[in-house]
Amino acid sequence: MARADRVHAILSYVRLALAGIAAVLAWQAFVSHQVSAFWPLLPAAAFGIAVIVHVRVIERIERAGRARQLYGRGVARLEANWAGSGPDGARFLDGYPLGRDLDLFGPASLFQLLDTARTQAGEDTLASWLRGGAEIGEIRARQPAVAELAGKIEFREDLAVLAAESYVGRTDTLMEWAASPAAGLTRVHALVFGASAIVSAAVVILVLTEKAPPTALFIWILVQSGIVAVWRRRILAALTHIDSAAHDLALMAALLERIEREPFESARLQAVRASLSGDGIPPSQRIARLERLVTILDHATLNLLIRPIGALLVVRSQMAVAIDRWHAVHGPGVEAWLRAIGEIEALAALATFAYEHPADPFPTFVEEGVVHYCVPNMPAACARTASLALERAVFPFAL
Repeated sequence: MARADRVHAILSYVRLALAGIAAVLAWQAFVSHQVSAFWPLLPAAAFGIAVIVHVRVIERIERAGRARQLYGRGVARLEANWAGSGPDGARFLDGYPLGRDLDLFGPASLFQLLDTARTQAGEDTLASWLRGGAEIGEIRARQPAVAELAGKIEFREDLAVLAAESYVGRTDTLMEWAASPAAGLTRVHALVFGASAIVSAAVVILVLTEKAPPTALFIWILVQSGIVAVWRRRILAALTHIDSAAHDLALMAALLERIEREPFESARLQAVRASLSGDGIPPSQRIARLERLVTILDHATLNLLIRPIGALLVVRSQMAVAIDRWHAVHGPGVEAWLRAIGEIEALAALATFAYEHPADPFPTFVEEGVVHYCVPNMPAACARTASLALERAVFPFAL
């Protein structure tokens, strides 16, 4: 963070200097005519490059800050000062009174100790594992996954700090939108709105070149408004809730992309990643495309400078068609994608605890009979327990 802050300060001065140089050269080129008009373009191009680099440096600072917060919480857990930091899962107490009695949820709870998830899906998965038991086979499947993730420090860090500019948590809105029916906009609507945009651009050019009167543009705007009004209800239905769900798209795409390129060895983690395989196009790319569509929609409707152009080119209607067609094709898969993210985040949360407490053993679960167990790093501390019949267990490793 300190290095990035120094680069951030240097780039700020560089941008200021380049802007000043560009202004001076522009004055000499276009006012006093002492230099060629080519010269102001050089500092202007350098300024643009500096802006791009500056944005990446700022993103690096934000990510480093999130990483520092992540490891700060880890140090607090090791020093037993973690209570009160991070989500406490109090929302999971509804209908589950044992959660407070057992300190599973709420301030200074087990959930607050374990939770490292970035999404609501991850928190929901972790909470469901704490609230309900699991069959022995399920626990046996989780244990190798937790053990593998415990050693993947960089992967767990990436899950915790990716998409630092995104909001954290509320993936339920995105899931609700994906589960709702599509509005039914088709390729025909896309052709109609696309042709309307082309006609609008052509009429504007004709008016600006004085080859058509301004009234022609006014008449065409009325006609185009009537065309849009015919399908206004479907357009509104296609865009309902996607604006609020858009905050989760960047985070979801980043998490999916990171999970997709991580090699896994345990059967459970391989199964989760296999659930993300489709027809050759990874879910992260599909979500990224939806994010781009929503970004264009936001710029066309919220930016005061771009809004008139967007209205003239019916960008809102065109994006509604594209988003609705994405919704119809890929919407049913969003729940499975979020479920995969949630399971990886929940396993990573348990793996973080396992990494920070290497002396805590993984218990061996059997249907019945005798089990021998030893505490790691203490060969002499072995015990023999008879007649174990552990049918259900909450946690995949001992606390």
